[in-house]
Amino acid sequence: MKLSRFAIAASRLLSPRLRGKDDLRQSLRSGEGMAGTCTAECSQAQGPSPVSPSLDHPSPLKRGGETRATHPRVRLARRAFTLIELLIVIAIVALLIALALPSLRGAIAASRTTKCLSNQRQLGVAWTMYANTYRDLATPAAYWRQEQIGSGPVVYWFGADAPENTPEGVPTSGLLTPFFSAARAERGALECPEQPAGTYTPQTKHLKFSTTYGYNGYYLSPLMTPGWGDQIGSRPWRRTADIVRPSSLLVFADSLLAGTSATSVPRSSALLDPPLLFSPSSGWSTNLSPTTSFRHAGRQRASSLAAGVRADGSASASGTSADLLRRDSRGRAVGVGSFSKSPDPWYVPDWQAWRAPIN
Repeated sequence: MKLSRFAIAASRLLSPRLRGKDDLRQSLRSGEGMAGTCTAECSQAQGPSPVSPSLDHPSPLKRGGETRATHPRVRLARRAFTLIELLIVIAIVALLIALALPSLRGAIAASRTTKCLSNQRQLGVAWTMYANTYRDLATPAAYWRQEQIGSGPVVYWFGADAPENTPEGVPTSGLLTPFFSAARAERGALECPEQPAGTYTPQTKHLKFSTTYGYNGYYLSPLMTPGWGDQIGSRPWRRTADIVRPSSLLVFADSLLAGTSATSVPRSSALLDPPLLFSPSSGWSTNLSPTTSFRHAGRQRASSLAAGVRADGSASASGTSADLLRRDSRGRAVGVGSFSKSPDPWYVPDWQAWRAPIN
């Protein structure tokens, strides 16, 4: 009886606590139900979530009877170029380079022509300074007679042949060098950028380079022009004030002696010879070895230009016709010829007055 009374009293004391726990459990269950109902209603109202549930929500995985929420590992794959895409890119780059090359070549050729004209303007200034110093006389093409040089080398307007076994292999002082500030060195102002050392044979014996510009000594200093002085030596030594049409007369220009074939190396020439040569006995005849070199590229692909400076100090590059260019043994033009068929006005403006026998 006492035990039953004790059990009844204990049950009465614990019943409120149990009922509180039951009420708490019931309230939690009802809250979860309401939350689920709200979530379902909200999801129906707002539509499906744009975020993939597999990336943002845990997924229950059962291992050994336990439920564990885990996130799957997301791997971002890096996509590489395929072979076809790589070949397409290479083809596009090659096409762009091919389109840009002609313009690049044209720019390089234009810069070389500009440099060549600058060199010849310097020569023109030195030529004028020589005339101002020596009673307005034009610069001699060379001292070549024995009474002038004795047993020494020919002294050209650009310099003389260096002594044998000279380490530098550069010209010694010439007739214009006291008035010429540029250094006498390889790829210097005495060489055209289109015809550097190594692309021609120097006309002197012991030099690595000479010059690729020719001087119009045939008209300006006939007696002082080696090779022609014996035939035209009686013609007057020109003064700058007596020059006919100085705006057309060439003083210096690109020059070269072409080889007999396309494979032979050309030879430099310090003289600018006219298309016709004069003989007191027979008059004028065709020059078989002209020296004007048309080595600069023109605007048209097939055209070639020769740069030159005139007696008035102006400098420009001009072309010529194909029939005035010398040809090799196979009939191909070698880039050397003359500006015109007659010596007038580029080379000898008064050439018709030379027809009379010279006393």
